[in-house]
Amino acid sequence: MNAFIMLLRREIWEHRGLLFAPFIIVGVCWLFYIATLLLGMRSTGLDGLIEIAGEYAGLTGVDGLTVRVAGFPMAVCFLVFVFMAFYYALDCLLSERRDRSILFWRSLPVSDLTTIASKLFTILVVTPIIIFIAGVVGHLGGLVLTSLITGIGDSDVWRESSLLSTWGTWAYTLFTMVIWMAPVVAWFMFVSSWVTKVAFLMAVVPILVLGALEAILLNSSVFRDAVWGRVWFRHYPQAAFPEGQFNFINFLTTPETWIGLVVAVLFVAAAVYVRRYREDA
Repeated sequence: MNAFIMLLRREIWEHRGLLFAPFIIVGVCWLFYIATLLLGMRSTGLDGLIEIAGEYAGLTGVDGLTVRVAGFPMAVCFLVFVFMAFYYALDCLLSERRDRSILFWRSLPVSDLTTIASKLFTILVVTPIIIFIAGVVGHLGGLVLTSLITGIGDSDVWRESSLLSTWGTWAYTLFTMVIWMAPVVAWFMFVSSWVTKVAFLMAVVPILVLGALEAILLNSSVFRDAVWGRVWFRHYPQAAFPEGQFNFINFLTTPETWIGLVVAVLFVAAAVYVRRYREDA
């Protein structure tokens, strides 16, 4: 356990951007939101701004504005999380060979399985928690800015914001997103374990080639749809939010979920094997 915690601290120390990037993005969202509020109030007035936000969100009154306050920073944080997870997975095992730090870590009594598990834990557990905290900070800050700039009563803004319900939905979405994207993350880690350069091309080109061969030889798109459905979350809403409501039981019993987890385990095992027997001395 001490070795695992040490490796986690190492990952966070070496990739400090995981800690700061989401909050920097939230700050940028605040600036954009302030500009939107000021320009909106200047051009249409407060009532017009509330009406436009309500029409966009499908709600009326202050509800629409508070939904936009909640949705914008968290939507951006979700996109940042996907980018960070894929980039980190594709670089984490390659970078330790590139800077030769793998030789130092191999000299310690730490197994390859523990090392890769710490990297996977960082991607799929630590990063989502940071993203969630950043989203909550962005949400609260947005509500404060709404009250200060628009002059809407604090009680109206905070009452209509449904904090616990909103945050619960975010937590559920992040948790199911992590499970859904696990096979892609594991594939990127496997590629990172053996590639020497142009890691992104080495991760993407084989998928494109296999998809093209499937279409030409078999006149099928099963493989392509399965892979890109994971990358672009094409089938994720149907699995995690059937009929527009979150349903964790439905998500867990969906075949795509378990197939993805099995594929993820296989790619992680392959990454452990390659790292263990690869000669980097």
